[in-house]
Amino acid sequence: MKIRDGFMLREIADTWMVMPIGANAAEFKSMLKLNETAAFIWKKLQNNITKEELVSMVLSEYDIDDLTANSDVEEIVALFDKKGLLE
Repeated sequence: MKIRDGFMLREIADTWMVMPIGANAAEFKSMLKLNETAAFIWKKLQNNITKEELVSMVLSEYDIDDLTANSDVEEIVALFDKKGLLE
C-alpha cells in the first residue's frame, strides 16, 4: 500500500496537515489533521510497503505492544483508505 500522488504532508504550528495539491485540490476540498503517529505512518506510506512492515516500523519507533501497534496501523490505514488517499 502507498499514498496516492497529489497529497502532501506539512507541519504547521506543531500540527501535521495533509493537503491536496494539483487536480486533487478540486476533488478533496479539505485538509486532514494528523496526530504524530498518523504522520509517522503517512511518511512511511510514501513508499509501497505492506501492513506487516508498517506495524514493524511503528513498533521500532514507539514503546508499545504488538496489539496496540497493529490496532493503530489498522485504524489509520482505514482512515486513509476511506478518504481516498491510498493507491
